Amino acid sequence: SSFKGGDYVEFGSHDLYTLRNMLAAFDVGNLNARFPETQFYAFDIFGKFSDGDVNELPKYDENSKSYFKDFSHSGDLKEHYNNILEEFNVFENRTHLIQGLFEETLPKTQLTNKVGFAFLDCNLVPSYKYVLDWLFDKLQPYSFIYFDEYFDVDGVFSVIERFREKLKKERGLELVYVRPAASVGALFRVFEEPEKFLKRAGDKS
Repeated sequence: SSFKGGDYVEFGSHDLYTLRNMLAAFDVGNLNARFPETQFYAFDIFGKFSDGDVNELPKYDENSKSYFKDFSHSGDLKEHYNNILEEFNVFENRTHLIQGLFEETLPKTQLTNKVGFAFLDCNLVPSYKYVLDWLFDKLQPYSFIYFDEYFDVDGVFSVIERFREKLKKERGLELVYVRPAASVGALFRVFEEPEKFLKRAGDKS
């Protein structure tokens, strides 16, 4: 009910549990009547890489490669996940599964709208940093952003704090903590700095 519009973007979408929850909530909350243009994007490797492919990945240390291997044992799952969405049958024509590494797919992705809700389940610190850099100019006042490893993975908190400082300094936007979620994650919301909001309101009057 607090959603202000924009696209839903998810980074790390294994099994599509969270994506389907979002689609269902959007439907049950009748948000489609207010935001019929909202698109839903899920970015993940979706099992794309074999063990041999993972070993050849550039710029990743052995710990990161082991992480990718954990999600590659079943092979390419893109078609399987598309079938899940087809069976789920909620905004299927507006839901996009983007397969590959973030470094490969994000530069090629053009969103229809600004971001309304970003869900980050990246697991790896470099992935968090890359995704946040990409999101920097796409967030808007009242956007939600959720970090799944906020309290769990060493280094994630520091990356997020640097992002918060940059967002405030360069865009005049505050990333405000809302509440913990799922025991290790945290939900935030984007607001304008009070001074900027009051100035804009004064200019309109």
